[in-house]
Amino acid sequence: MIFIAILLALSALVYVVTILMFSIGWQRVFKQSSHANHSCCKSSVTVVVPFRNEERNLPELVACLRNQDLDSSQLDVILVNDGSTDSSLEIATTLVHGDSHFRVISLPFGLAGKKSALQHALQFATGDYVMLFDADSTVPPSWLREMLCFAESQGLTLLQGPVDVLGVRLGLLQTLEYAALSASTAGGFGVGMPIMASSANLLVRRSVFATPRDVFKSHIPSGDDMFLLHHVKGLPGAKTGYLLSAGAMASTLASSSPFVQRLRWAGKAPAYTDRQTIIVGATVLALNLLLVVGALFSAVYGNKSFSLVIPIWIVKVAVDLLLVYPHLKFLNRRGLVWLFIPLQVLYPIYVVVTVFVSLLMPVYKWKSRKIMASS
Repeated sequence: MIFIAILLALSALVYVVTILMFSIGWQRVFKQSSHANHSCCKSSVTVVVPFRNEERNLPELVACLRNQDLDSSQLDVILVNDGSTDSSLEIATTLVHGDSHFRVISLPFGLAGKKSALQHALQFATGDYVMLFDADSTVPPSWLREMLCFAESQGLTLLQGPVDVLGVRLGLLQTLEYAALSASTAGGFGVGMPIMASSANLLVRRSVFATPRDVFKSHIPSGDDMFLLHHVKGLPGAKTGYLLSAGAMASTLASSSPFVQRLRWAGKAPAYTDRQTIIVGATVLALNLLLVVGALFSAVYGNKSFSLVIPIWIVKVAVDLLLVYPHLKFLNRRGLVWLFIPLQVLYPIYVVVTVFVSLLMPVYKWKSRKIMASS
């Protein structure tokens, strides 16, 4: 029991140092983004948007992409149908009819999934950069211009843009959780240790895909963004960055299946090879697991060795808040702070349960398809 208590204290120390680093990184990214020049860029971009059963979201998606304040010669859009079973393909084709800057393609027979859709579409990309984007997201008119100008001026190979999850009622919990993940993502980029990425707003030089290599690890159902980030980090001379600007933000609706989404995230983790991502992920899991175990021992046995559970939990909440609050302020969501502490009571249990369920329940449903949680 004392051994577990020592492990808890050590994992807490590593966790606190990591989150403090991310807090410093977030401030660096915020300062750099605040001084960015978004007025000029010469690069071209191909926006790649896989879609499956998105008939309700496609009209707004196409409208957002058409309204970009970027010269039309710098932009082309590829919408990739990933086996939609509703009227998405017909709607997409009708929406872009007669517009030479938009193309609708479908995955060939025998191929399925977002990663296959991305791989297929990249064959037709012509821009200097490729923007990976989700069909259920929306963006302001300045989005592509700001992302391109920043990437071009900084000489970036990969640029992550901010993503805001729009939730109501219980969906606010997802909004808060994703804000915490986004703050950590920005902080990681800020200290030169990027460990997370989101293909809801991810800009990458097209030259990254020039070699015939499976950068997305297609045999694993999810994680196209993470595996792409890890690939880029391993390229000689590659440079990554994060643009923390409201004008470059993608907004997406909270998932109707948040737990299943968590299973997808947990299921890809065993395939990670990036050392920084593995260490941070292991630290987060270890602390949450040991907090849960320590709380159980304290409740059942009243063991004094675990009297440090509450102090460590308080320290964890404090450092997490130090990182998350500035990001909530950036998102104009400071009111969600009142949810933060209650969520932190349940969050360690949520993390542990998700990891173990992903190991014990290898098959789940996502967008009407059966998915293997891990491979």
